Amino acid sequence: RGFIFGLGWVLAAQTPPSPDPGLDTTVRVLTTTDVHGHVMPQDTFTLKPENQGWAKLATLIRQAREGRANTLLVDCGDELQGEPLDYVHTVLHPDQPEPAIAIMNALGYAAMAVGNHEYNFGLANLRGAEKQAAFPFLSANTLDTRTGRPAFKPYVIYKAGTLTIAIVGFTTPWIPNWEEPANYAGLRFEDIVATAKTIIPKLRAKEKADLVIVAMHSGLGKVDGRVGDENAALRLAEEVPGIDAILTGHTHQPISIEHKGVPILQASCWGKALGVLDFTLHKEPKGHWAVVAHQAQLLKPDDATVPDPEVLALTAGIRGLTERSLDTLA
Repeated sequence: RGFIFGLGWVLAAQTPPSPDPGLDTTVRVLTTTDVHGHVMPQDTFTLKPENQGWAKLATLIRQAREGRANTLLVDCGDELQGEPLDYVHTVLHPDQPEPAIAIMNALGYAAMAVGNHEYNFGLANLRGAEKQAAFPFLSANTLDTRTGRPAFKPYVIYKAGTLTIAIVGFTTPWIPNWEEPANYAGLRFEDIVATAKTIIPKLRAKEKADLVIVAMHSGLGKVDGRVGDENAALRLAEEVPGIDAILTGHTHQPISIEHKGVPILQASCWGKALGVLDFTLHKEPKGHWAVVAHQAQLLKPDDATVPDPEVLALTAGIRGLTERSLDTLA
């Protein structure tokens, strides 16, 4: 079992029992999105219990990963803004670690698609969080206006033995409709589907990816949508072959559907759900791994879900500072 360490996750070659030993393997993909700074399982202002937030979400992640060697944890964006905790960290106590990134580092995320709300506190803050992360921020359709090259890593490749997995990220191109120009100065946002038509074939032909996962901060949209649409997952599945799964965000919806055989999953928002996508792959005679089955589900924390102790410890300092700030304003 050759373990591969890289950019926040561990993938080990795994051969489950099968009638033809050595020819099948499984991969589990876990996805989160739009947690927006929610840490505790409670409403921020009424303090009433709510089954949401990083503390309970982390427990679900650890449970879903237990006993599974091939597990990949991916986020679809909007993690740097939302709760008072985010404001207190960014504006009042920037010396503190970014709380969501600290949690995601501890949980071993493989990648995060950049969301539109990542820009709310400005590009410098976004870049600072990116430096803190032990995993790549992905956005293939966000370009540097000066060079025309991607402003973030467009995709990342992971290997486990002969199995090659690609994760490619996209961001809704509507950011200029919402943000102050200073918050994204020097960047432009291309159509997701147009960008994917170039990059997905490259992942298959050049990178020899056996499994291609899209992580996009964009919702379903319409199959017959238009270039530049805010939400484009259905149009992506419709028009771009070679994608094995689309993990989405942005619209805060619990989604688990298929279009043209491609599973599309969105893990709600605020830590209210964890997306789980299981693949079975078969090794063909020439060495290529082919997906032969997949199954998707959304897991939701409930009253019995115990808050994760590490998340509570990592955020204790900034939560205390936030409480004191709110008390001062009251």
